[in-house]
Amino acid sequence: MERRPYNVRQLACLHCKRIFLNASGLTQHRNAFHGRPLGHFLPAQQPQADQADVEHQPLPLDHSEAPTSLLAHSESEIYHDVHPLLNGRSCDKLGKYLVGTDVPPPPRTKRPRTDWSPYDSRLEFETADFLFQRVKMGQGNVNQLLELWAASLVQYNGCPPFASVKDMLGVIDATPLGDAPWVTRKAQYSGALPQNPPPWMTAQYEICFRNTLVCAHNMISNPDFAEEFDVAPYREYNRLLKRRYTNLMSGDWAWSQADIISDDPDTHGAMFCPMVLGSDKTMVSVATGQNDYYPLYMSWGNVWNNVRRAHRNAITVVAFLAIPKAEKRYAKDPTFRKFRRQLFHSSLATILQPLKQYMTKPEVVRCADSHFRRAIYGLGPYIADYMEQVLTTNTVQGWCVTCPTPRLSLGDFYEGPDLRCKEHTELLVKLVDLKNLWEGYGIVGDLIPFTNDFPRADICQLISGDLLHQIIKGCFKDHLVDWVNDYLKLTHGETKGNDIIAQIDRRIAAVPAFTGIRRFKQGRDFKQWTGDDSKALMKAYPVITESKHIKAVKEPWRRSNKYNALSQMLETNQRTDKLAAARVDFAARHMLEGTCLSEAVRSFLLAGALEEDDTMADFDAEVHAEGEGNGEGEGGKEPEWDYGDVVEGSQVLGDVSLAKQPCASTPIFINIYLLITFDTFALERNYPKSLKALGRHVKVPQLPLLASMFLYNQTHLEPLPDDSLCPPCPPLSTLDICGDFWLE
Repeated sequence: MERRPYNVRQLACLHCKRIFLNASGLTQHRNAFHGRPLGHFLPAQQPQADQADVEHQPLPLDHSEAPTSLLAHSESEIYHDVHPLLNGRSCDKLGKYLVGTDVPPPPRTKRPRTDWSPYDSRLEFETADFLFQRVKMGQGNVNQLLELWAASLVQYNGCPPFASVKDMLGVIDATPLGDAPWVTRKAQYSGALPQNPPPWMTAQYEICFRNTLVCAHNMISNPDFAEEFDVAPYREYNRLLKRRYTNLMSGDWAWSQADIISDDPDTHGAMFCPMVLGSDKTMVSVATGQNDYYPLYMSWGNVWNNVRRAHRNAITVVAFLAIPKAEKRYAKDPTFRKFRRQLFHSSLATILQPLKQYMTKPEVVRCADSHFRRAIYGLGPYIADYMEQVLTTNTVQGWCVTCPTPRLSLGDFYEGPDLRCKEHTELLVKLVDLKNLWEGYGIVGDLIPFTNDFPRADICQLISGDLLHQIIKGCFKDHLVDWVNDYLKLTHGETKGNDIIAQIDRRIAAVPAFTGIRRFKQGRDFKQWTGDDSKALMKAYPVITESKHIKAVKEPWRRSNKYNALSQMLETNQRTDKLAAARVDFAARHMLEGTCLSEAVRSFLLAGALEEDDTMADFDAEVHAEGEGNGEGEGGKEPEWDYGDVVEGSQVLGDVSLAKQPCASTPIFINIYLLITFDTFALERNYPKSLKALGRHVKVPQLPLLASMFLYNQTHLEPLPDDSLCPPCPPLSTLDICGDFWLE
């Protein structure tokens, strides 16, 4: 059976590294999967001479007139009003502001483009990234693959990039980029113990977390976000001067936070960096044992929404919180419930403590665009589903977490305060007893929220809805779809209602195939709804934490041996972060251009070019040593060449003795200008690859000179003068070998 050889001509997507055989396929893939919305650019404002004496007046929400400080973008007719004091000015590494906005950033690293450390080559990095992160191959399978790889290289005296899976994991662990080690702390009930305490009172609970300041540095300095983050709060307007809300920094909350921070003159020119938090318990298996985990996520609030949605390392897991469990008879014990809530808030206060010192005084950090800026941190929105919101805000279950409307009157008009706030809650705690707080206001009064330990943090203002559970699956699946079905049955009766629902299912199933729309062959009547099912069905039927659950919790758990799985999950997360950070660093230094195969072929050709250069240099030195620059031999005489016995017969320009056995030539195309043909004998192993070495091998030491004379005669009309030195063969390095190339 005739088998097709491997096609070396490949086009790689720079984002996901998929391989395509033609440019049109790559273009369609780029447009379909990597298209990004129109962004914006917020230039850092330089302070005016009298800026310190001018008080900025915040704009009203219904802007009837254009602000005087708008920055216009005529091509898109979008305007931006940037905060005048907290405007993210560039500085040096000591915190001194730079003069002018066109000062280039200092180099991020002095490492050359050939430095792949701790990897030895691109092949090593690409292999480790592919096996560990992309296909997530098991350790036994990795060893088997390396063994097969080694078997294929025995005849060439080569070896695979790694000796074993242990060697590969050791190299990944040695990567200094993206390093944020995990720390484990134990907590225990510290109250008075009864005579026979229940097991939950004497048990120890482990909290695994990272240094949140280090995690913040890794995200802020990630060069992958260089053109997709905001350095200052801003207000965006369209051409009709109507307010638009896009990313987090375009909201009123970010602007009001900047107003509060800028009361301190030492913070002027700094960059406000809110940290978005999120938590949600997740179940990884229904088997025996503890198979639920409690991850805490953190994201840099300055990055654009499209970056956060694209899973580009803008969200990182910073902790795995403890999950206290008790026997069923103690589950509703008030002491146990209070301990469980307080453990949650105390853990978060401890985990976020490294950020606190820089929430009032700026810290100099390197940003994604390589500029240094003075950063002021702050606690940003907290994303959680309703059960998490109740726990985070210390609200009684069944009450609204954002307004004090009584739980039995949530659908009625309420004449009291519109929103809960920290000041109002603290006043109620001082004036009202715990029972009335619980029953009349929906407040758990004997607990202190973790936000009370940090400046400018009000959990009632920071709480944010969960897109998956409250919008996609909550409003759409649990409410809209179910309500529509119930309405049809109540209006038309059970039989007629089911017929209408069946007709809706047939129409959903009949939706034609289209890009970006998923087809449901059985309509919407399926048992298990996932987030992807709900989002896809919303398109045919007139997230942040959940997507991260899969990568940070569920997949690492599946890769563990299920015994003490958490420690293995932490290692997997850390190695994943290191590989991602290494890829971003290599890409920023333009070391990942093309594919690994194209780079290997290019390096092979360059190595041959350098060897040819060295050969011609040696030949040049020999020629100059034999003559005195006038083309003559020793003593000014013409060199004598031993041509052997003269054979009588017809004279020809050249003669080639072909091999007795047929052999195919292998042409190598470089761009579309150069065609070099290597006969099979020249590609044999250990066969000379330079003219000088080839001359010695075939016992014709004058081969370089003969080749030079032949090439000169073929490329010049006039013969070479008798007293002139024949120019050497042009080295291969002078040829253009960059760009696309392939073997045929």
